[in-house]
Amino acid sequence: MRRSLVPSLSTRERSRLPWCLLGALLMAGTVHADPPAPPPYYAVKNVTVVTGTGDPLEGATVLLADGLIEAVGQGVEIPADAWVMDGEGLTLYPGLVDALTTLGLAQKEDGGQGAPSGGPSPGRGDPTIRGPEDRPRTTPWVSAADMLGDDRRIEKWRKAGFTAAVTGPADGFFAGQAALINLGGSSSRNRAVVAAPVAQRLNFRNPGRSRTYPSSLMGSLAYIKQVFSDTRHNILAKAGYAAAPLGRERPVYDRTLATLETDLAQGTPFLMPAHLGRDIDRALALAGEYDLPAVIYGGQGAYARVDALKDAGVPVLVSLNWPKEEKNRDPEADTSLRTLYHRRMAPAVPARLAAAGVPLAFYSDGLATPTEIFKNVRKAIDAGLSNQQALAALTSEPARIFGVADRLGTIEAGKIANLVLATDWPWAEDAEIKAVFVDGLKYEERVSDEPTEPPAMDVSGVWALTISTPRGSQDVSLELTMEEDGNVTGETVSERGTTALEEGRMSGDLLRFKTTRTMGPRTFTSSWSLTVEDETLSGFFSAGPMSMDVTGERTSGPDEDEDEESADEPKVTLEEMEAAMALYQGPAARMGAYALTHVTVWTVSGDTISDGTVLVRDGKIAAVGRDVKIPGGMEIIDAGGGHLIPGIIDAHSHITIEGGGNEGSLAVTSMVSIGDVLNPDDIAIYRALAGGVTTVNV
Repeated sequence: MRRSLVPSLSTRERSRLPWCLLGALLMAGTVHADPPAPPPYYAVKNVTVVTGTGDPLEGATVLLADGLIEAVGQGVEIPADAWVMDGEGLTLYPGLVDALTTLGLAQKEDGGQGAPSGGPSPGRGDPTIRGPEDRPRTTPWVSAADMLGDDRRIEKWRKAGFTAAVTGPADGFFAGQAALINLGGSSSRNRAVVAAPVAQRLNFRNPGRSRTYPSSLMGSLAYIKQVFSDTRHNILAKAGYAAAPLGRERPVYDRTLATLETDLAQGTPFLMPAHLGRDIDRALALAGEYDLPAVIYGGQGAYARVDALKDAGVPVLVSLNWPKEEKNRDPEADTSLRTLYHRRMAPAVPARLAAAGVPLAFYSDGLATPTEIFKNVRKAIDAGLSNQQALAALTSEPARIFGVADRLGTIEAGKIANLVLATDWPWAEDAEIKAVFVDGLKYEERVSDEPTEPPAMDVSGVWALTISTPRGSQDVSLELTMEEDGNVTGETVSERGTTALEEGRMSGDLLRFKTTRTMGPRTFTSSWSLTVEDETLSGFFSAGPMSMDVTGERTSGPDEDEDEESADEPKVTLEEMEAAMALYQGPAARMGAYALTHVTVWTVSGDTISDGTVLVRDGKIAAVGRDVKIPGGMEIIDAGGGHLIPGIIDAHSHITIEGGGNEGSLAVTSMVSIGDVLNPDDIAIYRALAGGVTTVNV
């Protein structure tokens, strides 16, 4: 169990404050002043340094001063007034970066985070949206750097080794400008900002507003394209006016277009949502049409588009919130092969992208705790990613993608002193974080003053809990796994979803842990204290000022034999999964040239040919007739007297349309395009082919 980290108190100030005076100031509660400054230097010696730029340095020293890395290497001279830490047996890593979050954004009055969605929206006292001119949910000028505030999650992320994050507003077609911030404890918000803006975040859907423009996926894409087209036009209009203003109407100022114009001029990346292969196709098409510097976020279906991403040179922010089976789903319900395939393939995406040389970084994507983040990093490693590649995806790659590789992401002299001192890779199950440096300030282990005893019993298994709430009782399932030393991991499962346990420990007969739930932009942390006796437990959980009673009983314990049997069961390999999907998707065979013989050909344009032959080459009909000469070596398909007709054309179809077949929010929608929302994975395609339909007008 990782203990919480708090800023360490310096034992020496730069002003060489005498020890006795420092102690007197600390004990005198009436003195109101800033905390003591850090020592002139921090030095970590005898440590293995994973720099992120080459092979690890053994027995090295890292010297920090003024928030920066002063020196790195073997034989570095340590100043006499440095605060020295002996790192023997430990490893120093670059500080981790969460590549896309809302960490650090101030709470709004309604409890949410970030900026309000832009543009008018019915139901909030605003006029009805008439079309793209009303700029629905569009706030590209909003800057995360201006929205920072208190966020309790920062300490949780930092004590796990995260020292920086890319944060920004998440709501809106043009949500706003992201900033890269350090996750220190400084009360100065400006001090936290490393760089801003580092990206402009886009969204392609309009959730929950079916009567508001745009109400469909194709309407949303049409609107985004319109804004980029308007930006292009505005750039040309301003240039023309600046060159010859006399007699011309001056361009009207539009802060949306002005912001996007600046973003384009500065090469600010545009973050585009794309989880599945077809989403990636849309994002790459949009980026290509408007020559946008794009970064994909989501990326869990990139296994189907690795080559396209490599050719486009587009980085991917991979969501660590891997797809999984719903906890409370109907056990009798069928799960499609495509869904099972996606769940299995998603964790393999990082390894595939890394092998192809596609830049990638990890982001938490709504995961409530670093415990969940690291668990899912380990899944990516199990699927083929190396520890070194995982480290790069959490350090140097996000720094490079967001244009700050010259100041953080690796351990090099002159860079920001964001570091993690640990017993192993930070995501390893048994890793202990010994210290974290953010901007050169040291945060170290806070040893709990609570008494600890050996666990009185093994609480592993499934427990059925009942919580007494002001609105009545609530049932919760608690799934626990306990180690011999009393560390407890697991999750709670209720009608509200699944939540991972944090800081779980069994001491004597007392079980304690925390849970954090994310509901929209809000997070809630609860502390649980439960006394276990045989197969029952009782206690309470508290969240803020509220405390509620909890009772429960164990419904099933750990079944070691079952675990051993399941571990020995052969698993379907990724290669086998891919082969099965290729067969499922078709075509049954890819044939360059072939001949159909002994077939009755209904030409439609002429006479019907009995016992005819049809040659096909490179996807086109090369010859039709009775006396067609078949080239040597060509594959022959004997139709055995069957009939051959032209493929059926469906002149009006709605298959393959994703996200709505109509933009119903406006009377005139000539700007939308079905071509933007075709779904090549639609099962209806295969059903149509089974009936002889080869072409549709959608």
